[in-house]
Amino acid sequence: MAQDFPQSQWYEGSVTLDDGKTKNGVIKYDLDANSIQIAINSKIETYHASQFYTFSIIMQEDKLKRDFYVLPFKNSAGYERPTIFELIAEGTKSLLAREYIATTTSSAGSYSGYSRYGYRYPYYNPSPMGNTTRRYLAFRLFLADDQGNVVALNSKKSDVIEELGNHQKELKRFVKHEKLKVDRVADMAKLVQYFNTLENL
Repeated sequence: MAQDFPQSQWYEGSVTLDDGKTKNGVIKYDLDANSIQIAINSKIETYHASQFYTFSIIMQEDKLKRDFYVLPFKNSAGYERPTIFELIAEGTKSLLAREYIATTTSSAGSYSGYSRYGYRYPYYNPSPMGNTTRRYLAFRLFLADDQGNVVALNSKKSDVIEELGNHQKELKRFVKHEKLKVDRVADMAKLVQYFNTLENL
């Protein structure tokens, strides 16, 4: 089933290179390698994140345009390198995401879908023991300020609100009233958009 995940498919799109040139074609991206491939007139070109600024793709079935940007980010070893992030919400604080394939095992017949933007990515790989190993699309979330500084978010509500900085009382009330979960992409997008609204008052 792995070929059905977004990173293994080709999409109509465009890329802006580090010299300012824009190329249009069919794009396949690899967040693990921080690279993309673009097919133009049957010729495939490969670019690492250090060679372009941004790229966009169109998911035809969902009529969804997805925008990705390259920003410097320190990896687990402490080295800063160009890293591809998807832009989810933009403003004084911007919400970014990096998708990855997660795996969970559950008893036969049980199912919990992961939803993003209203569409689902369920994947099943039945095991001989009668359990189901499910591979699904999950997301790591990040915040970026208007200077392009990126920090990783965890799934603790208080940490996320503290990372946003200002308007903490208002944000806590908003999270409670809207019943938001900070590990959900759509809920975090609402929270960041609300924060940006407060910043612009």
